Amino acid sequence: MSAEQQNYEDQGIPLTPFASNVPYVKLSDGRKINSVAYPTSVAFDRSGRLWVADNGPDQNFKIFNVPASGAPTLATTFGETGGVFAGPIKGRTGEKRFWGVRGVGFGDNGDIFVGTSGIPGQVQGGTDIRAFDSTGKALWDLKGIFMHAPDIDPSSNGTQIHTAAQRFEMDYSKAPGKSWKQAAVTLDPFRFPGDPRLFHAYGITYMRVVNGKKFMFVSEMNGYDLAVYRFEPNSEIANSGRVFRNWWQPAGRAWTQARRLSGIRG
Repeated sequence: MSAEQQNYEDQGIPLTPFASNVPYVKLSDGRKINSVAYPTSVAFDRSGRLWVADNGPDQNFKIFNVPASGAPTLATTFGETGGVFAGPIKGRTGEKRFWGVRGVGFGDNGDIFVGTSGIPGQVQGGTDIRAFDSTGKALWDLKGIFMHAPDIDPSSNGTQIHTAAQRFEMDYSKAPGKSWKQAAVTLDPFRFPGDPRLFHAYGITYMRVVNGKKFMFVSEMNGYDLAVYRFEPNSEIANSGRVFRNWWQPAGRAWTQARRLSGIRG
């Protein structure tokens, strides 16, 4: 595997350029499953069905019947097709709207445990573990993200908080630790594989409202880059409009370095 493909896989970018080297599932007897776009893990449930985590555009789990001989057949799926990126509001979270499916396992009583990580970069994703009973009813979920300097949507009276790739909702009437929830994902790597957030550690976010429209500005910890995003209509997904970069141009590099040495931050 090339370093470029490894980066694509690590960041959750579609593997279209590597059509001749896409991952697949191979059983111990040599049988293969090639119908899953981007398999990331496998597990057998108590009834002997094979679950395959599909981190491709479907963002769900494919469940196969595996006969003693012959090709495995798709029985059903678990999770909304398209995951968090599906409509009617793209980017809006939900119990089975997964984002970056990575693993699945089962309890002795048939409970289903799903592990997702969003986009596994420094700032875009995070640990997301969800539990369901054997019928698929949600039981609990745990979420965690990497360190960020987020910002509040100024039109929300402090209830909407944005990081570079996620939106969180606050309910200050609840106890600490229970007052927040993940509400949306604002990065779609399948429709926008060139999004700068897939390639840069943007951990600083600034939210602004201009003429009634919401804009997001993101940067990394040294302030070398500034990317500007606007939000799609009737969607949670943000599109990159402009990226301002000082460090990579000689004049900009000198300007930025001087500000670093003087301790000034812009």
